[in-house]
Amino acid sequence: METPFIFGKIATEKNFTDREKETAELVQNFTSLNNTIIISPRRWGKSSLVNKAAKLAMAQDSNLRICHIDLFNVRSEEHFYSLLAQKVIAATSTKWEEAIESAKSFFSHLVPKISIGTDPTNEVSIDFDWEEVKRNPDEVLDLAEKIARKKGLKIVICVDEFQNIAEFTDPDYFQKKLRSHWQLHQSVAFCLCGSKRHMMLEMFTDTSKPFYKFGNLLFLNKIETSCLMDFFKSRFADTGKEIDNKASYLIAKLVDNHPYYAQQLAQLSWLRTKDVCTVEIVREAHTALVEQLSLLFVTITETLTTQQLNYLKAIIAGEKSISSTKVMHRYQISSTTSISRSKAALIKNDILDNKAGEISFQDPIYAYWLENEYFRIKQLYDMQKRIKEHLAEYKLYVLGISNNGIWKQNNKQYPHILPEGQSLMNLIPGDYYKGLCEITYNIKLHRDFHHLNSSQALTINLFGPMQLEKDFSILHDNGIEVSNNTASLFEYEQPDGTVFDFYINNGVKNIYFEVKYTEETFETKSNSNNDNSRWYKHYQPSMDKILKDNTNAKDLFFSQYQLWRNIVRISNNDTVVFVFPASRKDLEAEVNSAIEKVKPEYANSIKILHIDDICKSGENHDKLSSHYAKFREKYLEY
Repeated sequence: METPFIFGKIATEKNFTDREKETAELVQNFTSLNNTIIISPRRWGKSSLVNKAAKLAMAQDSNLRICHIDLFNVRSEEHFYSLLAQKVIAATSTKWEEAIESAKSFFSHLVPKISIGTDPTNEVSIDFDWEEVKRNPDEVLDLAEKIARKKGLKIVICVDEFQNIAEFTDPDYFQKKLRSHWQLHQSVAFCLCGSKRHMMLEMFTDTSKPFYKFGNLLFLNKIETSCLMDFFKSRFADTGKEIDNKASYLIAKLVDNHPYYAQQLAQLSWLRTKDVCTVEIVREAHTALVEQLSLLFVTITETLTTQQLNYLKAIIAGEKSISSTKVMHRYQISSTTSISRSKAALIKNDILDNKAGEISFQDPIYAYWLENEYFRIKQLYDMQKRIKEHLAEYKLYVLGISNNGIWKQNNKQYPHILPEGQSLMNLIPGDYYKGLCEITYNIKLHRDFHHLNSSQALTINLFGPMQLEKDFSILHDNGIEVSNNTASLFEYEQPDGTVFDFYINNGVKNIYFEVKYTEETFETKSNSNNDNSRWYKHYQPSMDKILKDNTNAKDLFFSQYQLWRNIVRISNNDTVVFVFPASRKDLEAEVNSAIEKVKPEYANSIKILHIDDICKSGENHDKLSSHYAKFREKYLEY
């Protein structure tokens, strides 16, 4: 079955949606031989619009011919002249013999070099001696008008990426030459399209430029959400599938109504849909699309300066007064001059668009990738760096340890790591130190327990005093169900091998805790060789039970293994609690994304608990306040 969505090539018939007003205007201009200037970013559907309007216009007027020229790879006058002559002759000839005759008869001074490929259906290729063309450019520039008069035709020449002529040698002189000929044509009109808004506006709205007021300006806007939603539903229905309203709305939202990406994301969603496309399927498809383009985005980002990246970060954050001292300081922008330079360069390189003073990203997927991948990872690395520097000072000034410990993975010393023989100094000193040490004697310590940012040590410091006092009221204050009969364990292992950082049984249900501090993600993939057997033995029944849509449950589970092997415990009406610092918005997004995928009756069994909130409640506790004040000093004051 062919996919119902088209991108990367001209959309026709059922694959073309909306643009009814623009299509009608363009058809009217074509049949009336009015010049048209179309401006919009690349991949917004200019070519598809022109193609549709051309077919409709030629259906209305049998004497109308449309000639299509693409200047995307044209960088010289010589190439332009050859392409113009070739395309005009091809558009006005019904067979190659006629094309050859036209090539010979309509030139008096120029001698065209004509070649035909092995396939006679191919266009005739035409070339000229460049020196001759420079002496007689009129014959090429007036070719369409001559043919139109001779054959009784009307011709519209559609030129895509027209702004590229600004890159020619002496572009102003060349534009004057074009205008001086084209404005005299009576049987020929022009549709000049461009994707670089700033260049096209300068060419057609600057009073000093040759093409000032050459034709009607047509700006393409994004397609309306309602039109896209109707289009998605129709195309899904054409193939015997469905897409619900929320899913179709989400596709439009995630791509910011970008026509090309709307088709691409819709296709990826359609491919993953068995019967009905849901929000979960669309999100999975969107993640795949971002991953697919990530290498391209890395390449683009590597060409940007630090100041340009800082400016983009401010744009993504929604800052309106970027030139204010406060905002420039927040994003490390050096000066207002830097802002102007960054903006100009980013617009020139098609990363940003400036529409009536409103700055926006041309590529919504790139904007998403920057915000959720590049800047998030950079922010995480910056946070990890700050925490390690803070813990190094904690080791020196609070613990009084000057020697550095070794990271066993590379055998190098780091200032935030304790010497291995002093690993128990990772437990907070004070009234509960001895009891915390005893906890470690009864569990298997992680290899990196002597790292001051060890999440295992943090977990013991966080929950240990509660266990020692048999008082879990702090958790109760933060929405966790506890009772007087609460039992607890550290490093609690399950039959499938999953080990939870902390575990509580409150006499009614099991409560499992997964704790992160400086780790990058909950969504680590499985690296096991026997995923298949483990899936059927341990996880499939639970995933089938809790997921809204289990179409791709296995792939989802093992692609985010560290997350879902915890969550599956809720299938028995137990609770899973993810614990991390409040600043880790990335981890919060991961968990919330998972919550969206489970059935509503299970969603409340997945909880988020911020380390900051536990610490704050602990500082207000009669017995534990001193311990949690020291906990904050160690872990949260970075």
